Amino acid sequence: MANIKLKKGFDLILKGQLTSDAITPANASPTYAIMPDDFQGIVPRMDVKEGQSVQAGATIYHDKNHEQIKVTAPVAGVVKEVRRGERRKIEAIIIEPDGSGRQVTHDKTAPVKKLLLESGLWVMMRQRPYDVVPAPDVAPRDIVVTCFDSAPLAPSLMHLLADDVRYVAPGVKALKELTDGNVYLCFRPNEEIDIDDAQVMTVQGPHPAGNAGVQLANIKPVNKGEVVWTLDVLTLARIGKLVKTGVVDFDTVVAVTGEGVSTPRLLKATMGCSILSLLQDDNVHDMRIISGNVLT
Repeated sequence: MANIKLKKGFDLILKGQLTSDAITPANASPTYAIMPDDFQGIVPRMDVKEGQSVQAGATIYHDKNHEQIKVTAPVAGVVKEVRRGERRKIEAIIIEPDGSGRQVTHDKTAPVKKLLLESGLWVMMRQRPYDVVPAPDVAPRDIVVTCFDSAPLAPSLMHLLADDVRYVAPGVKALKELTDGNVYLCFRPNEEIDIDDAQVMTVQGPHPAGNAGVQLANIKPVNKGEVVWTLDVLTLARIGKLVKTGVVDFDTVVAVTGEGVSTPRLLKATMGCSILSLLQDDNVHDMRIISGNVLT
């Protein structure tokens, strides 16, 4: 096990930090959205129309340049709206849930690459350089998994992982089939776990120590002509669960934090839920709402 010590950076202390590790169910969201801008490098081509009923895990759109890359629905329901902007750019696909719980089951015996592409989990990984969705026809030199988030107000990823830690090893095994190089797992000290087929690293230092790009630069920088993939440990566990069960887990835990929040908390929700549904218990009408890292 190798240890990386970083000196540059700064841990910004903001008001509204979590005071409890308890995870509670979020309020039901009236709609769920898929935002194509979340998946840089993809030119969307719709596979469904407004008014069409879909299952959770069903293909919503694919990439124009790599048709095998698919983005899937996080919930079962009806496609309520395909929202377009200037020059008919697709800005969001809105799904109204039907509460049926219908979900696509994938063939877990299929090759790992095909399974990730069909399930939609492929688009949750990133390719370096450029931080875009990986091209399926280019094999990565290595794969880097960050197992902590050092950004202000961010929760512990290992705490959010909870019982799904058992899917980390199957996830690593699956990723090893996609590269001839190494799969690196980067932890905070005292949070690391030993996983076969993975190179376990510990990283010390202030933010941005949890940034996959920073970790990569200190492990083995990307040289001209090389490609490396990055993802977080929660995505890794989803991959492991998919190859074990054939089903994608669209559940997620959201940290609702900041000075304007009445009670900072962790909420269990479904990907794509409305942010306002997470803030029903807070008076945030005059507040700026930030989704994601407060520094970006």
